[in-house]
Amino acid sequence: MLINRGKKDKTKVNTKVTDADKEKKYTTISFYILAIFCIAVFSICLVSKSFQNDTFYTIKIGQLIRQNGIDYK
Repeated sequence: MLINRGKKDKTKVNTKVTDADKEKKYTTISFYILAIFCIAVFSICLVSKSFQNDTFYTIKIGQLIRQNGIDYK
């Protein structure tokens, strides 16, 4: 078993970032942003406004029931 006691490793790590690496990174980020945007637009288009036409009525009825109880008429 070899123990490294404060001695620096003599292998050099290539830390230079090439233009190809930068371009790949920007392409990947651009792809993720485009994918999120497309999913958001698809979701908004999927649920139309007519699908939610009675939402506020239902909320008001729920508030009325909570305040006054159930009307058995």
